[in-house]
Amino acid sequence: RCLLIYGANNPVDGFIMQVILRKSKTIREKLGITVPVPENSERISQALIQAALFKDNFKKKNVYEQGELFDTASFARLEKQMELDWQNQQEKVKRTRTIFAQNTIRPEEVMTLWEKQQEVLGGNRDMGWFCRQGMATLGYRLESAGGQGTNKESMIRVPCQTFDEALRSRLENQGIHENTLIDLARLHRSSPLVFVIAEGLMQMAMQGDNERFRRCAVGTSADIDVRTVIALVRNRYRIQLRYRNEDRGVILAEEVVPVAFTSRRGELHLSDDAAVTRLLDVAVSQNIDYQTMQNEMARATNMLAGRTADLEKLAHDRAEELLEDHQRVRNYTEGGHAASITPVLPCDIMGLFVLLPE
Repeated sequence: RCLLIYGANNPVDGFIMQVILRKSKTIREKLGITVPVPENSERISQALIQAALFKDNFKKKNVYEQGELFDTASFARLEKQMELDWQNQQEKVKRTRTIFAQNTIRPEEVMTLWEKQQEVLGGNRDMGWFCRQGMATLGYRLESAGGQGTNKESMIRVPCQTFDEALRSRLENQGIHENTLIDLARLHRSSPLVFVIAEGLMQMAMQGDNERFRRCAVGTSADIDVRTVIALVRNRYRIQLRYRNEDRGVILAEEVVPVAFTSRRGELHLSDDAAVTRLLDVAVSQNIDYQTMQNEMARATNMLAGRTADLEKLAHDRAEELLEDHQRVRNYTEGGHAASITPVLPCDIMGLFVLLPE
């Protein structure tokens, strides 16, 4: 138990209680934390020094009597100055708390943003799928290493000796050697194995004509029941940056999103995001003859030419969604933010694929 003892008729105690203790309590209740006493303690010292001074008044008969111990007007000036110091200290703490504002972040509020980030960048499951499929595209395979418990299926062994010299050299430069054990369930997009596979795929794709890399293709699949056209659409955005209510320049950003159209009873329908995501895992059973492929690609190209309005609306919707995400992030920072996001039209078609039911 703590007791506060003070003199009711002592101006020094009153000064300390009102200007220091009670002010600190008020700020603590407002901000939720204790704010230290302003560093400039000179004014406090002045008030305490005056406690040791006497003010003499010349009374009748030239008798010197002890005057008032404290000058009330002087205390008022010091109190006003201390009030200004407290306000400055409070603003300083507010700025610091804004910069390091983790204490105001609630997981449920940022979970949506985190899930979107995982969807765009890919989680552990996506990285495992990419490594297996990417290595198969390069013409190699990762050997299962067995393991125990939950990582029994995700543990793989990297057989570097079966790879060509260039790929083996890149892996060794990243610290991956013969029979290195890797848990695919723990991979992230900056893992050395992911980096080497992505680099190898990029180099192979840039070499020219390669049947493993196509921007247009037609195939059949048992996983769908209607004709489906998948377009890889590149959207570009003009982002106006603003910092403290002042425009600070424009940057250009872009993204590639898959868009799917399905044909039912002669009508085209734009699939939602969930349906498009499922289409990425559809297995193609076989290719078709060259003439049919040409006819299907010509039909898909003509269809896209007539759906420009749908693609532009999609770009505007994506721009609004991105701006909302920026605004959510802005709630946790005092720095710059996106004031406006405008799509740069027309959209670019980076790839076109047609899936036919068996």
